[in-house]
Amino acid sequence: MTSIKVAYQSTELQELNAQHQHREELSQEELKEKINLLHSMGFWEDDVKNEELLKRYNGNIERVIEILIREQTERVNNNFYNSMENVVVSQ
Repeated sequence: MTSIKVAYQSTELQELNAQHQHREELSQEELKEKINLLHSMGFWEDDVKNEELLKRYNGNIERVIEILIREQTERVNNNFYNSMENVVVSQ
């Protein structure tokens, strides 16, 4: 990702969160905008989960991204450690 795109997305995240801070429930339009933003960042695998997280965290997309990245990292680490166990066991 280029630094311009990252800066733009960061600004867009701040604007979306600022718009939503004082409301409790996401409108369908806001939800769709945030889902589209998640897609543009590569989080397109599970829209049901993305929507659930956005609703749970009141549209706080930065928190949702943090959770998605952490889960993704855990999956990668688990796959790595499992593959290393298979190498050790097979030797």
